[in-house]
Amino acid sequence: MTVKFSMKQFIDTLIEEYGSTKLFSSPATTTLFNHAESIPKTACNDEDRKKFHSTTAKLLYLCNRIRPDLSLAISYLTTRVTCANKEDLAKLSKVIGYLMKTREYELIFNIEPTSRLEVFIDASFSVHQDGKSQSGMIIKFCGATVHWKSNKQGLVNKSSTESELIALSDFCTIVIEFNHFLSELGLTTDIPIIYQDNESVLKLMKNQNFSHRTQNETLEGGFSSRARQALLSGREYTSSM
Repeated sequence: MTVKFSMKQFIDTLIEEYGSTKLFSSPATTTLFNHAESIPKTACNDEDRKKFHSTTAKLLYLCNRIRPDLSLAISYLTTRVTCANKEDLAKLSKVIGYLMKTREYELIFNIEPTSRLEVFIDASFSVHQDGKSQSGMIIKFCGATVHWKSNKQGLVNKSSTESELIALSDFCTIVIEFNHFLSELGLTTDIPIIYQDNESVLKLMKNQNFSHRTQNETLEGGFSSRARQALLSGREYTSSM
């Protein structure tokens, strides 16, 4: 059984209101998180700033409903609505150009028999100008993507292993909440599978003897013992290559 969700009319209206732009095959580049301070030379006028704010809010609505592929770009643009400059407008235009090229994309539910959540969690180390990392997650159930999230981490980390650990710490709580929700619906679920591409993190989770620094990081990120148990019980290694 296949169920498809789309918002083509909403997307067409959004593109029409924003105006035509160049087509892009990706909503963002590696320079997404780079930004300069707004100065008179690069500052937006009031009309452009309002347009940026309005369009970004609509894209956030679209992203939260059916377009997980926009999550990374929108997570950044939403932090710029009060201080947008011409550089940010160019990044917004890139998202619109990508949307124009992919307006036919749909969120497809291919219902498959399964009794557990599949979770993909990853982190990009020190990609922000202040040294902080970016976390990302997708949750799938019965072959369908049911939840996604991308956000800037609240801690500055010293290594990619630490950034991956914080991402797991932040998102495992959401995974457990999803599992409880399915249980309340009367569905019998197995322990979730969490796919992780950092072998050092998996070894660290398996090791019962946490260092003092690692204990502080996991506690700050809210990594509960139940979340750790879910990871250990369903751990998997998936290469990023």
